[in-house]
Amino acid sequence: MADERKAPGTAADERKGPGTAADERKGPGTAADERNEPGTAAVLRVRPFALLWLGQLISLLGDMSQMVGISVFIYTMTGSNLALGGVVALQAVPAMLFGPLGGIAVDLLDKRKLMVACDLARMALVGALVLFPSVPYAYAVSFLVASIGVIFNTTRTASIPLLVGGDLMMSANSFVALSGSFIRIVGPPVGGVLIALWGVSAAFLVNSASYAISAAMILLISFPVGRAAGPKRSSFWSSLTQGFRELWRNPELARLTWLFLLAMVAVGGVQVLYPGYVFGTLKAGSAALGLIQSSQGAGALVGALIVTALAQRLPYGRSISAGLAGLGLGVITLGLVPSVPTACAGMFVAGMALTAANIGANTAIMKLVPLEILGRVGGTLESLITSASLMAMLAAGLLADSLGVVFLLRIAGAVLVVAAGYGFWVFRGAARGGERGQRGAAAK
Repeated sequence: MADERKAPGTAADERKGPGTAADERKGPGTAADERNEPGTAAVLRVRPFALLWLGQLISLLGDMSQMVGISVFIYTMTGSNLALGGVVALQAVPAMLFGPLGGIAVDLLDKRKLMVACDLARMALVGALVLFPSVPYAYAVSFLVASIGVIFNTTRTASIPLLVGGDLMMSANSFVALSGSFIRIVGPPVGGVLIALWGVSAAFLVNSASYAISAAMILLISFPVGRAAGPKRSSFWSSLTQGFRELWRNPELARLTWLFLLAMVAVGGVQVLYPGYVFGTLKAGSAALGLIQSSQGAGALVGALIVTALAQRLPYGRSISAGLAGLGLGVITLGLVPSVPTACAGMFVAGMALTAANIGANTAIMKLVPLEILGRVGGTLESLITSASLMAMLAAGLLADSLGVVFLLRIAGAVLVVAAGYGFWVFRGAARGGERGQRGAAAK
């Protein structure tokens, strides 16, 4: 989510941020900034990024298989929906608790070694589920894998600006979203087939192997060796809170943070209201629930395809704002015309719009934040967003019975439209990808 603050195809940013080098970002194999005609697919010709992207494609397929496997395992062993809910909670909490802490490790340690270590640790933890198939261990693995995932995902995000040129950041994030949307559609059925043929152990083994493949891919990546002045030595508390300070010190980041928090309050509420809307308001069953969820997944895939095609011409501000507007309209549709066909259409639009907003948000952060503290800022923002989303889920659950699901959906949609309007105002002067000069450092 970051502002190169230069239009694609411009010269390297000569303006230096505080204590930073010019934004050339050229390291080995990353000559993206020198391409005369980058094109949307040019990012896949940058070998380090292509290796990272392919490794994550395989790893995510394993994650989706395990998601099905762990649900089947827990429910088979306990027969309890509450036990399943516990697994979901354990996977959500680490992002809230460990985001800022993980960000310190991301900024101070070697990124390639850190990602490989995370993958190998997750490979061992998940593989051991085959040897120790117990509910307590499954809970422990869910929490530990999610905690390590916070560090890995923050590291991966902070690595993208190092591996691709500024002109290709939007394309890089678009391809990450595109592959993610595709795997989230095909991954669960693949996991279901694996479990049907060979049992839940097969899903765990596949995911363990996917982490090993991801680690091997990352080992092949040559990270740029040139770097700007590294982070100054400071106390642990100062390092831990630096992400918060940067989010509020930088006016652009502060406005962006408030926009994200406002939007995630609405999105978090919708996540809780959604099942009650299908089963209670629509009086529909699990088949309708699956159809509506598939519509959202299909919309996410289409949204990623559209943004990927327009990546070189689409300013991240418009991607965020238009995405939030579309998301709000999709949610409002659920509240105004409650029916299964309308819900499918509304969730298709919502999935498409949310993907566009996420791609723009990731690009904005990458461009607005200095590279040497990108991990801390990203981890802190993830912690804030997760906290806001969880509080919104709790509030929506408490208010649904008294105010009604449909009314709350309308409110959530209206909040998203307001957030979109705020976004259009905040980014009203922004040009393609931002043109005010990179604040970050040179390649590490």
